[in-house]
Amino acid sequence: MSGSHRNTETIGLTHTLLTFSSRSVRNTTISLSSSVSSFNSPTPLYVTETPKNLFGDPPNTIYRVSSDGKKEHVATLIWSMFRKDQIIIGGETKELKQVLPMKGFFCRHTMPTLTGDWVWKTLGDRPELFNASGKSVANYYKIFRYEKKNKPPAEMVVAPEAMAMLDMVIIGLLCSRQVIRRSRRSRSG
Repeated sequence: MSGSHRNTETIGLTHTLLTFSSRSVRNTTISLSSSVSSFNSPTPLYVTETPKNLFGDPPNTIYRVSSDGKKEHVATLIWSMFRKDQIIIGGETKELKQVLPMKGFFCRHTMPTLTGDWVWKTLGDRPELFNASGKSVANYYKIFRYEKKNKPPAEMVVAPEAMAMLDMVIIGLLCSRQVIRRSRRSRSG
């Protein structure tokens, strides 16, 4: 899935295209693409919400949207400048590193799975998830204004094996975007 986000490896019946209602993963609705959904409009799967905050990073909350439109809490990510980042998941508050540990030279979020650790990597502004064998299984891509013609603000192509644990993929995406924000702040400050 590296390179162009739309190539023969990423398009087809085996991969799922998710669309985002905004370019910000912190406040968006994540839906099945209308080209994937059997309906004319995209089918909402998740909603992410982040309250506006003047100082620091406010928490990000992820909700799964049921078929009847009800929101079910998946996780809340609590970012901290002076303490450890936390996650509220399954009604429990844990340190984020217990759920998505940071590993490697570049300190990337990893998702422990039965087949080995999956790793979120970022190239510029494009988080991408790789499975334990190094194959790309999820790739987030912002649509730029000049390419926008009838496209959503952002998309993510997801392989079937990543769709099986989509909650964790969405949590990892928000964590990757937070790493990008922190990196930009440290470079500009």
